[in-house]
Amino acid sequence: MGVARFCAKCGTENTGGLDACPNCGSSLQLGAAQSAPPPMPPPSMMPYSPPVPLWGPPPPTVKRATVGTILGDTLSTFGKDFVVYFGIFLIYGAAITLSTLLATALVFGNPSGSVEVPTAGGPLVFDALYLYLALLVVIAVVGLVIQSILTATLTVFAVHRHQGTAITIGEAFRRGLPKFISILGASLLPGLLIGVSLAAILGLLLYGALTLNLGLMCGAGVLLLAMIPVTIYVTIALSLYAPPIMMEGKSALGGLSRSWELTRGRRLTLFGVFIVLGLLAFAISLAATIPFVFVANPYLSSIGQIVATAITGSWTAIMAAVAYNLIMSSQFPPPVGYGTAPPLWRPRS
Repeated sequence: MGVARFCAKCGTENTGGLDACPNCGSSLQLGAAQSAPPPMPPPSMMPYSPPVPLWGPPPPTVKRATVGTILGDTLSTFGKDFVVYFGIFLIYGAAITLSTLLATALVFGNPSGSVEVPTAGGPLVFDALYLYLALLVVIAVVGLVIQSILTATLTVFAVHRHQGTAITIGEAFRRGLPKFISILGASLLPGLLIGVSLAAILGLLLYGALTLNLGLMCGAGVLLLAMIPVTIYVTIALSLYAPPIMMEGKSALGGLSRSWELTRGRRLTLFGVFIVLGLLAFAISLAATIPFVFVANPYLSSIGQIVATAITGSWTAIMAAVAYNLIMSSQFPPPVGYGTAPPLWRPRS
């Protein structure tokens, strides 16, 4: 007859194979009474283990990138930080508009640009025209640089604000400033490509008209008409270049390539978004400028356009950020399971 491994009275383990319990002295020889397993500790001493559910709540619903969701989130994101967007583009619109008016006043003597047309025998003011064109080019270049900085800054700001992440406009500016050259390059490349194509077609059309070549003129006219949908298609396909540049660290070409990939299968949706936003922007511009139609002073009459720019100037950047977030969320939805998992993608800090 052997000995028990555990004491039936106190539960002490018999590691030495003794006949009696080293703790309470009870007999450890196997018998009918000692064959039972050691007693369980009282419930008050047992650690509590919460029940593990076999399934949990469903994952949060992932928004699809539709016309309604993109438009709704764009306007809600804009309204959430209306003062920031309005203030930035109020300053930007006023600076560009007043610079143009001052350049016109410097060259022509008045901001309206109205001058007397010189007679055939009178002197031609080519120097003044060259100066005016040079000033307009400088203003346009400076405007493009500022616009690129604003796009970089507001893209970072809008992406985080749409996700509900706290970020200040100052922090967004610090992140956006180093990448504005890539933003500028990505914004200019499609325009240059389309511009060169249009210039070539117009050159063919002009050459056909000068040589009275009807076939060349018809061919160039067909190409010119075909450029309209092509231009729209390319513009939409490359419209989401800014978020990949800012959030994924892409270059100018990388941002354009990433935009082409992100918009694949969604270009008709984005076309609808552009149409609606364009109509809203036109209505706001019309409402803001109508009160100043009969104002003779060009500085006062420009107030309406400046206000319209302050309201709608940020919409393109916000729309691109919102569409980017929605497309990325649909590509990486939360996993099905218990609880809410962190997102599978994060903006690049």
